[in-house]
Formats: sequence, C-alpha cells, structure tokens
Amino acid sequence: MNFVALPLLEGEQTFLQQYSWLLYVLMFVAIIYFMMIRPNKKRFDDQRRVMDSLAPGARVMLSSGIIGTIRALGDAQLVVELAPGVEVTALKQVVVKVLGADEEEFEYSDSESIAAPDEEKPSED
Repeated sequence: MNFVALPLLEGEQTFLQQYSWLLYVLMFVAIIYFMMIRPNKKRFDDQRRVMDSLAPGARVMLSSGIIGTIRALGDAQLVVELAPGVEVTALKQVVVKVLGADEEEFEYSDSESIAAPDEEKPSED
C-alpha cells in the first residue's frame, strides 16, 4: 500500500463528511425543479400557445368539455357560439385546446332540423 496516498484519502473523507449536507441540498433542489417547476412551466407555455392561436371562427373545447366556435375575441374574454343562436361569454383561460378538422366527430349546419319533419300535431279540443 502506498503511504503517500493515505493522507489524501483521509482528506477526501473529511471533505465529503463536512460538505455532505450540500450534496443533499442540491439533490433536493434538483428534485423540486424536475417534479414541480419544470412541468408547471411547460403547462403554462402550452396554455400560452393555445391562447395565442385563438381567432374568430376557430372551433375550441372549453375546460367544461363544451365545444363551440369563437365568434368574438377580446383581451380577456371571448364569445363562443355553442349552437346556432346560442352564444356564451367566457374567459380566455377556460379554452383547453383549439380543435382541428380531424378532431370533429359531428358536423352541424344551420339548415338541419332536430324535430322530425312533417309530423302532425294532435288537435286540442
């Protein structure tokens, strides 16, 4: 065994023993960053991208699961048409995503009728 290296090993052990708390603090900070700060920042950036892509005529899904078409757009609010003639005002923050044409399951038009055509109403006597 080399007697010259023995004091170096003792010095390294005392250095690690003295500053081991620093290693634990750095590991704790790294865990907090990767578990909390980074995902929240990514979620915020995604929401910012969605808000920047809003435009009148776009189909959007709100946080409640309601899908509609943007009719008017303001600084903090937007008007969403849920059905022909049914409009609601909502905050921009409730828009979860902008839907593409491939994400639409149903197609609606103003000319479609919900009631059965040519049904006779019973007469009231």
